[in-house]
Amino acid sequence: MIASSNDSSPGWGVGIPVLVPRFNPETDFTPIGLVGRYAFCLFVHPDVPAKTVAEFVDHARANPDKLNFATGNLTEFMFAAQLMKSTGITMLAFPTRARRRRFPT
Repeated sequence: MIASSNDSSPGWGVGIPVLVPRFNPETDFTPIGLVGRYAFCLFVHPDVPAKTVAEFVDHARANPDKLNFATGNLTEFMFAAQLMKSTGITMLAFPTRARRRRFPT
């Protein structure tokens, strides 16, 4: 069934059509296996006074938009976005292609 975004009746409307599912995606599916894993690391510069994630979040809250984070792909960016959303912190993105340059040696 197709429903219009600006019409309460089913069918094609003026707006963008939206597919109306006949199932509940939260309860009608059962997980059967792991598709993949992705490891995330949080590195901080030695000048940042944080030894734990909690200390880092406290520091970031006290210094909004003064910290940068480097990302090389969408997954890393989305992780940082979720971290900021869930903790209420704000940081500036620094997109880069050079994976090796983002991590300390």
